[in-house]
Amino acid sequence: MIIRILVFMVCFRLFAFGSCLADDEEVILRRLDFIDANAMDVVRMIAERGDYSLVMGSIPANGSLKKITLHMKDVGCLEAIDHVLKMSGYRYEIRDKTILISNLPHDIVSSAYRNKEEVLDLKHTFAEEAGSFVSKIFPDVLHCPGPASNTLIIRGDSENVERARLLVKQLDRPGAQILIEGSVIEVSESGMEELGLKWGSETGRFKFAIDRETGEFGLTEDIMVVLNRLASEGKAEILAEPKVLSHDGCESSINIGSRIPYAVPAGVNSDTVQWTVQYIDAGVSLKIVPKVSADGYIDVFFRPEVSSISEWRTTSAGEFPVITTRNAESRVRVKEGETIIIGGLINKSQRENLSKIFLLGDIPLLGFLFQNRVKEESKTEVVFTITPKII
Repeated sequence: MIIRILVFMVCFRLFAFGSCLADDEEVILRRLDFIDANAMDVVRMIAERGDYSLVMGSIPANGSLKKITLHMKDVGCLEAIDHVLKMSGYRYEIRDKTILISNLPHDIVSSAYRNKEEVLDLKHTFAEEAGSFVSKIFPDVLHCPGPASNTLIIRGDSENVERARLLVKQLDRPGAQILIEGSVIEVSESGMEELGLKWGSETGRFKFAIDRETGEFGLTEDIMVVLNRLASEGKAEILAEPKVLSHDGCESSINIGSRIPYAVPAGVNSDTVQWTVQYIDAGVSLKIVPKVSADGYIDVFFRPEVSSISEWRTTSAGEFPVITTRNAESRVRVKEGETIIIGGLINKSQRENLSKIFLLGDIPLLGFLFQNRVKEESKTEVVFTITPKII
């Protein structure tokens, strides 16, 4: 302990005699050396040398135990105080020649800190999204959407509010608009072989070629031409050809299907069971997130999904649908106007065909003798095409 006191006294001498006045009358410290010194004692000495007053509040007793070591040359008093307080975890504000110091985050609202409010009019970013970013980076800055359609109100100490304002300004920039032209095509089993989507089949493999002059690698035939031909021959059916305008980096979705209702018991009132209706979505869906890169390419994240009811399962609470889902997820990088082909989502369906002799097939108990039941199983594949274009 005695050794530390001696070291501290030596450091103070270096500090006390190593200073001069700058042109603007601010004290410049030529040399400042402290080793394992009490942070608040260092601040007091620097403030005294620079003729600053200190007001300290909300600092617990153990705050005096914070230690700091620093070696600085030719530094102003305010800059040195700023480094010491920030490295020690204290908050402060300067008012004329008085420095207010605290280390409680809520003091930003409830104490004598100088609060600042800004009302930001946003043009390209939603106020809720910008406020979410502000709260993550500046947790001490309060924010809320304004009364106008797209305004953000932020409040806090002057320094953090200004930094938050600059951050929001950087976020509130116009982004590119991307037109996504797509198609959803259901291909029959025979069409799958011809198209080349039945992997492992020699007759169903894609054929690729490399251009000798350019070295580009690609298909020997246009898949879109093949898909259109299959549709004209009845081997494929175009379910939808949606066009979606998306903002750069925002998610767009395409849904083709139906909402399947089923009853769920909601409660029992005396001897009566109350039921409520819930829904399950089944069909074809595609989620797309396009992002324009600096070199003009488009990074596309996509997640196609095909779902259908495989069976109805009977339970004590009623019948519930069992949904079979097939999905994929990937990210690709393409040029503007290039088409992405997504396949491999095979759908199997079964149906039972009943044929019977008129009247005889309806005879109770014996009618099955005059009936013919045939079960058919079919396979189809859903193919997605995505063509992003920058507008």
